[in-house]
Amino acid sequence: NEYKSYLSMVHEVWFILLAMVSHSISLPNIVLLTVDGLGWGDLAPYNIFVTTTPNINKLARKGITYLDFHSGGNIGSPSSAALLTGRYGQRNGVHSMFYDVNTGGLPLNEVTLPQIIKKHGYRSGFVGTWDLGHTAKYFPTYRGFDYFYGVPYLPSPGQCKTNCSLQRFGVPLFENDVIVKQPAGSDGMSFSMLLKKSIDFMNRAKSEDSPYLLILSISHLAYPSLFLDCDSTSCKYANIIASLDELTGALYSAASKESYPLFMFMSKFGPVSENCDLSGDSRPYEGLWQLIRSNGGSRTAGTNWEGGHRVPLIVVWEKSAASSQICKSLTSSIDVVSTVAAILNVDLPRDRVYDGEAMLPCQPNNNNSRVIFFLSDVTKEVFTFRHGNRKVFYATRGHATCTNRNIPTDYVFHNPPLVFDLNTDQVELFPIPLTEEETEMYRAIKLAGNRDLLAGLTSPVVTTQSTSSIICCNKTTNCTCSRDLASFPSVISSVERPPGNDANISYTDVLGPTDSTSPIHKEDHMLALYGFLFICLIVVLISISAVYSVYNRCFRKVISTPEHEPLLVDSLT
Repeated sequence: NEYKSYLSMVHEVWFILLAMVSHSISLPNIVLLTVDGLGWGDLAPYNIFVTTTPNINKLARKGITYLDFHSGGNIGSPSSAALLTGRYGQRNGVHSMFYDVNTGGLPLNEVTLPQIIKKHGYRSGFVGTWDLGHTAKYFPTYRGFDYFYGVPYLPSPGQCKTNCSLQRFGVPLFENDVIVKQPAGSDGMSFSMLLKKSIDFMNRAKSEDSPYLLILSISHLAYPSLFLDCDSTSCKYANIIASLDELTGALYSAASKESYPLFMFMSKFGPVSENCDLSGDSRPYEGLWQLIRSNGGSRTAGTNWEGGHRVPLIVVWEKSAASSQICKSLTSSIDVVSTVAAILNVDLPRDRVYDGEAMLPCQPNNNNSRVIFFLSDVTKEVFTFRHGNRKVFYATRGHATCTNRNIPTDYVFHNPPLVFDLNTDQVELFPIPLTEEETEMYRAIKLAGNRDLLAGLTSPVVTTQSTSSIICCNKTTNCTCSRDLASFPSVISSVERPPGNDANISYTDVLGPTDSTSPIHKEDHMLALYGFLFICLIVVLISISAVYSVYNRCFRKVISTPEHEPLLVDSLT
């Protein structure tokens, strides 16, 4: 029996250590496809009348469709910041957009998702529209990303009213730290080009035997005239959605060719009503109280009505064994960091508060108790939050529309709050009457939220603006450069790169071909090899120790036991 117990112990040790090795070898690739301005009702899994998204339908059949998912902000930069940090805007400091004239960005003491998972050997790439700062150390290759292709900002407000295009406003197109072309032009940011750059990055990571994180950020739906050089007379929204669907299908096919990636398709905020016929569909979440009983305006992007932040999320991870699942739990993009950390068994930094929860597997019963706060763009104070299935407003407002860009955007305050039961009133039209106990409960939640969100590490954000922060590749050519003129230093290349970030490696012919045996890549492979050999050594030593113990306690015991002595003597003679 003792002999068997030792063998069992050795077997268990082998199993645990091999499981550890297996886990380190089978880290999943992670792909986040984010879309600005995509509405809850724009896709067939959410709207039976949509027929232009067959590839996204396939994703829904393979994975989980979340029906109560919310972006971390109702406009681009705050939503991006919440996604990458796993923290509310009240903590990470990002309340409004970063445009070409902004000198700041996502505060430098915030830790991003790629920085968190980098110690596990992940290579991280960002393709598309970056909206978290472009000067100095705010650039994506200084925030944990090893590769960047896309535009680093959008034109400031008021510029894009008519005749709006990347060409007209001279927005630069970057690959890593180098300007490929300025103005970018719609060809450099086309769906096909963004797909190509994404697949190229994934293939390079595979050739290096590195797990990867890819974020593909699509802004074409929110800014169609900027990225597509078209308006509602020359473009049709259904055609844009169909192109997005084709891109999604091709990206998932490439990512899943040799592995089972964690693939997330999500919108970063609701439809932009100012786009008129090129605006998305947020129905049934229409915020009708604002339209009928207040001062009107849009109730989608830029507002905290459901249409501004309740958006699609589809998650596919075939290892989770979930397919065609509908998840009704209350979730948010602040949950992405916590979800990835849970899957990879990564410890999050302990010097700050994280606001998210793991979304996998689906938590079906959290709608009765979870509280999610929504961001105000003018103050850190909490004005709006979800408590279970109820939406609580202490302040409301509308936003500019297609036909009226001068809608008053000042907040209208409510005390007691407006409360809508989203189980029975998805259009947010009929506030429910509150008892004194309920009024006091919501006041307590608001006060506790304000107190908690300002506790611990909160990040100050640089809000200053200057035209000198607008990137110009060459003033002597009126900020016009092309690929063959891209040898000049970029505005950020003189900034010292943070220690441990390998983002200065270029993967393109702009800076020369990639050498997969470069010193940095060799170091990655050698560290992995040393780690594996160390684990094998531990296994061997434990096995030897266990075998020796078995011999000591069993076989030598037989030799030294008196009743067995004659038997041994007889056998020897």
